[in-house]
Amino acid sequence: MHHHHSIKNNEMEAPHEPVVGAIIAITVVSIVMNALFTHMWFSIIIQIILFIHLVKCIIEYLQNAEARRNYQYHTEINEVIQIWVALIIVSIIMRVLFDGQWFAQIAPAVLRIKAIEITVLYLVTLTQRNHQKQLQSTTIYVQQPIYTSVQSVDTQTTEKIYKPTKFTTSNEENLIHYCPICGEKTDSSASFCPYCGTDLRR
Repeated sequence: MHHHHSIKNNEMEAPHEPVVGAIIAITVVSIVMNALFTHMWFSIIIQIILFIHLVKCIIEYLQNAEARRNYQYHTEINEVIQIWVALIIVSIIMRVLFDGQWFAQIAPAVLRIKAIEITVLYLVTLTQRNHQKQLQSTTIYVQQPIYTSVQSVDTQTTEKIYKPTKFTTSNEENLIHYCPICGEKTDSSASFCPYCGTDLRR
């Protein structure tokens, strides 16, 4: 199953991935250790080490606010459906073929974690898209200076005098739109960006 995330820099790791990896590791190791080495001292030590690593990953994730803010997720609803269907199918197969076997718990456990991860990422994707739509629909108003030519009585010359305009949303001369894609100024009545062709009617 292909799970794709898109980011401005495709080489960067998603901020949450170390946390998810640590959760999967401690889950799998705990299943193995509890099945094969119950109450063995080294089993407890290994699980403690993994737990400390998980806490470290969570702290780093919480501290890296900029990466969380800049990372753009593109998780779709079909990915959520696919992972939950896969979890149900694998759980049924493991129960039918290997009922009661300790190793039958590993695959469903890992898929359960991934299913929760993808579901959360889908909700984050929806939140980011709604935020972007709100930014795109926000009209930017700027104060434009208007110069009026006034003839001086003494010098008989024409000079420009700055006359500030009112900052009003109803004044069409003050209304400037910016393309949400390329950032260029566009006419307030334009349906498409003259620079990149983006549909401005949305």
